[in-house]
Amino acid sequence: MKFFSFLKLNLSLVVFTLLGWLTPQANAAVLVSSYETNSVLRYDENTGGFIDVFVAPGSGGLNGPSGLAIGPDNNLYVTSARTNSILRYDGKTGAFIDIFVAPSTSKNVPEDLLFGADGNLYIASFNVASSDKSSIPRYNGKTGAFIDNFVAPGSGGLNGPVGISFGPDDNLYVTSTVNNQILRYDGKTGAFVDTFATGGISRVGFADLTFGKDGNLYVANFRTDSISRYDGQTGELIDLFVPTNSAGLDGPVEPIKPPIVQCQHPLNQLLAIIG
Repeated sequence: MKFFSFLKLNLSLVVFTLLGWLTPQANAAVLVSSYETNSVLRYDENTGGFIDVFVAPGSGGLNGPSGLAIGPDNNLYVTSARTNSILRYDGKTGAFIDIFVAPSTSKNVPEDLLFGADGNLYIASFNVASSDKSSIPRYNGKTGAFIDNFVAPGSGGLNGPVGISFGPDDNLYVTSTVNNQILRYDGKTGAFVDTFATGGISRVGFADLTFGKDGNLYVANFRTDSISRYDGQTGELIDLFVPTNSAGLDGPVEPIKPPIVQCQHPLNQLLAIIG
């Protein structure tokens, strides 16, 4: 789920992540963050059948779960948007472990998260008071201690980050949603590199993003209800990989390549598997 409080969309979006390491591949599970029920649900990867409630409603203070990530310790990390915190759960049982990143009194809402090659945690932090003051903070992947603002507030025109992904070139790609751009930052220093792609005058509404097996970049466009594909080296638009409203697509948030599966809209439909 992506909260998008800055747009007041109030969408019941969810996030999926595949946990094939938990069980034999035949029984691999898809985890779904359920924003409105403050829980994480588990479904069978092959059949889509409901398995169980993996993280119980409100467990550990979970309130508005959005991004999910599996850490180097094989535990589950969840953004709790309404408490501005990151919670950690046992990757096998779903039991609450701890508050990995403590709640903040700032106006920054964690939208997305991932672990880098350095083992540290990176967060797309959306400042709902002044979106142009948004940043990408970095936290110690073992302790949860704040390290730095890996991408400084407003760097390179950053304005309302929603999705983050490391690319094949090991640089960090960020959707700057308010100004409709995909920005690239040095993967080691966080320094601004360039504006990799732009939505142009169409104002597509970039949400999350991922690189596919073909090396190209796939981006969810929540305003135009589509998935765009960009050349992974030049940033040039190739096509609409998933056309507008295809199969009823409405408000896509995140396209994810296998073995992670995701993309969703208010009626809890699985919309796309990029790979």
